[in-house]
Amino acid sequence: MWISWYILSIWLLEIGSLNARIDQTPGLVLRDGDTAQLECNQTESHNYMFWYRQGANRVLQFLYFFQYRELLENSSLPERFAAKQPETQRLQLKISSVKQEDSAIYFCATSLDTAVQSNASHLQEHFICMSV
Repeated sequence: MWISWYILSIWLLEIGSLNARIDQTPGLVLRDGDTAQLECNQTESHNYMFWYRQGANRVLQFLYFFQYRELLENSSLPERFAAKQPETQRLQLKISSVKQEDSAIYFCATSLDTAVQSNASHLQEHFICMSV
């Protein structure tokens, strides 16, 4: 329930800087066994960065939460999934040996503070489609 509320908060909060922007990897079309590499770069130095995904069932799933480049929370994903934040403004997601069930829209989000504390957040999406 908390995650659902938090995700809703991301959509409802006003953006802290009108110039805040996230640039991301364009959509990918991959075959089974390929490697997906997603990256998002923020124009601000927001303290928090997140990965989410929305699959065919339309449920938004939390994946990773970074604070000051440190992984604080992640969902139980297969070892094929790996996320890192090598720089304050850059977040990466690597999916090795992709499978059909990995097809989804992947979202990158940033925030100055947590949803409870802040009025600044930004969200961007990535799309991965598996070809058969």
